Amino acid sequence: MNWRTSESGSNRRDPLRSRKNPYPWWTRPGFGSLLVVGAVTAVLGAMGITAFLAPMADELPNLEQLETYEPRLISKVYGRNGELLKELFTERRVQVPLDSISPYVIEAALATEDRNFYEHWGVDPVGIARSVVINLSTMSKKQGASTITQQLARNLYLHLRKTFTRKFKEIMTAVQIERTYAKEEILQMYFTQMYFGHGAYGIQSAAQRYYDKNAWELDLQQSAMLVGLLKAPAYYSPWFHPEDAVRRRNTVLNNMLDFGAIDQAQYEQAKAESLHVVPFEQDEELGIAPYFTEEVRQTLEELQEPFGFDYYRDGLKIYTTLDSTIQSLAEAAIDSHIVPFQEDFYVRFRKEGLEDWLRDSFTDSLVQQGIYDPADTLIAPERVAFLKDSILSLTHEAMRDSVLIDSLLKKNFVVQVAFVAMDPDNGDVLAMVGGRNFREYKFNRAVQALRQPGSVFKPFVYTVAIDNGIYANHKVLNMVQPVKMPDGTWWRPENYSVENRGTYVSLRKALRSSLNNVTVRLVAGEDRLIPVSEVVRYAHRMGIRTHLDAVPSLALGSNGVIPIDVITAYTVFASGGMRATPRYIEHIDDKSDIEITSFSPRREIVLSPETAYIMVNLLEDVATRGTGGSARWKYKFWHPAGGKTGTTNNFTDAWFVGFTPRIVAGVWLGFDDPSKSLGKHQSGSRAALPIWAIFMRELHEEMGWERLEFEQPVGVVSAKICEDSGEKAGPYCPNVYEEIFRRGDEPIGSCSLHRIPGFDS
Repeated sequence: MNWRTSESGSNRRDPLRSRKNPYPWWTRPGFGSLLVVGAVTAVLGAMGITAFLAPMADELPNLEQLETYEPRLISKVYGRNGELLKELFTERRVQVPLDSISPYVIEAALATEDRNFYEHWGVDPVGIARSVVINLSTMSKKQGASTITQQLARNLYLHLRKTFTRKFKEIMTAVQIERTYAKEEILQMYFTQMYFGHGAYGIQSAAQRYYDKNAWELDLQQSAMLVGLLKAPAYYSPWFHPEDAVRRRNTVLNNMLDFGAIDQAQYEQAKAESLHVVPFEQDEELGIAPYFTEEVRQTLEELQEPFGFDYYRDGLKIYTTLDSTIQSLAEAAIDSHIVPFQEDFYVRFRKEGLEDWLRDSFTDSLVQQGIYDPADTLIAPERVAFLKDSILSLTHEAMRDSVLIDSLLKKNFVVQVAFVAMDPDNGDVLAMVGGRNFREYKFNRAVQALRQPGSVFKPFVYTVAIDNGIYANHKVLNMVQPVKMPDGTWWRPENYSVENRGTYVSLRKALRSSLNNVTVRLVAGEDRLIPVSEVVRYAHRMGIRTHLDAVPSLALGSNGVIPIDVITAYTVFASGGMRATPRYIEHIDDKSDIEITSFSPRREIVLSPETAYIMVNLLEDVATRGTGGSARWKYKFWHPAGGKTGTTNNFTDAWFVGFTPRIVAGVWLGFDDPSKSLGKHQSGSRAALPIWAIFMRELHEEMGWERLEFEQPVGVVSAKICEDSGEKAGPYCPNVYEEIFRRGDEPIGSCSLHRIPGFDS
């Protein structure tokens, strides 16, 4: 009611104002101006809101992104028997359906994170209002009040920094998610996407990480603890902050009680329990055979572009050739030998080489600092004498400090190893070790190291001879063969021992005893029977991929090779002449178990079965009576096997590569620095062969493999040979043995050395 004051001061109703206006309100004077002003204000406001929201709208996920939920999933690498070797991921996440999640987890999340989840449309207005009031009153961003859908939106498409702009984007995206997915689908996405700390993304990974359980096996206490982590995974870590984790778990339990999800008895019982998490382990898990799985990962890297997958997020299943049993036996064999070998090296080195090494190290240090130059003849003699005395004094002082010496030895003299086991029939890599410790030494010596092979290269020389009709009965003078080098110098290779020097020995005996002189004479000097270029060609055909110089020293393994290449080449002997390319992966499946690609064995015939078998026979002799004989008499491995030792100059590399009809395995031992020696007399038979022999013995016993002979081709025949002459044995030859030949190439006639005068035999 409208009132006005009269002149007399009395109040009375104004009749004009109390009367109803006979004209409509929109026809009153001045309304048109107000209408224009209002319209302009509305337009300007709308434009302002649009201008504010437009940039954010461009940053929101489009409909296609919303309709296609593709979480980052763990890809898994499996061994040949289905055992898990390694997980590949940037976010450790395993996707499980909602009905495979413990009901306790779902109730805990609803009670703590979003009680009105099934009623709202992505946003809880009451919660937002409450959060705005609290934030404005405290001038902070403490209160979030985000629904489960908003949290999902933030984790899927937005950043985690608390800003008002992000909040608007979060709300808009949450609404779109609710329009696109059913509530159950949103919950499943939520429990797949959310981060639970310590590298665990999603409830399944969290259950495995903290409790070594599956998501459907979680009990009430465990479910409450995991849901409690969602608020601040680092702060509530049960390993680093157990008291805070318990307090947060109890808060979740209280929420569940208040929500009606559990009763008082359940609440009290769960609250009284300890966290019971598994012992803490570093997030980096090496898995089984880390050097092998890293090689697999690098192969996947090469396959990503042609096949269009991302092995870090697509949940692939990679099925490999590695056998975890064989791998564990290889690692055990290495540990059983290399640990005492390392300690023995330290003992020997302290006696034989430590003083010289320290003196050289101190000298090198002074040279690098520019203090001393041994080549500078202008330095005053007294200055030189002073520096040498200083170096000597430092050396003697250091040798008295046992703690310092231990530290220097462990830092500078770590004996390294490379080991590969392969199936000779298909090239499958069954086991691989690329070093002592993958955490410390990522360099994979099995597939990356370039090392001189020494005498393990000799079988390639003998293969060329056998394949070209020069058989194991052929005799060559066991004498030093000087070889003139391209630079005009003379190379004079010598045997490891002086046994039988100056006599003619058969190729069989020369290989069995690893005689350098005989091997060099096969490719150089007056006895030259085969060109070095043919040795290069055969070695490359059999599997050696590195460059080889066609020089006489190649016969003794002077060129660097990669361990897996040598082992691949030896599979040619075991397989009867077939070279199989190393295979790491059998097939790759996607997350739905649909095969993406597969890898069939790649094999090629590179030797005749006859030549391969004759070489097997020679290498069996090496492993039984020659440089590899300790595999029998010392390590008690009695299955049919062939192999060859290898040792390089100054004992810097030690090798043994050998095979049975079922498996080929090779070992290299040495320091990463090729200038460092394993020590005097540390040959392949002492340093490397024990690992091979122990592995083979334990493997054949573990697998229950019965004795299996190498199959002799029908094209190979034997003949009695006179050991003295190397010719077909006659009735008067005192020392006779059986040698094998390609059918039709066996010697004719008879021994010319043992005959009765006047009679033909």
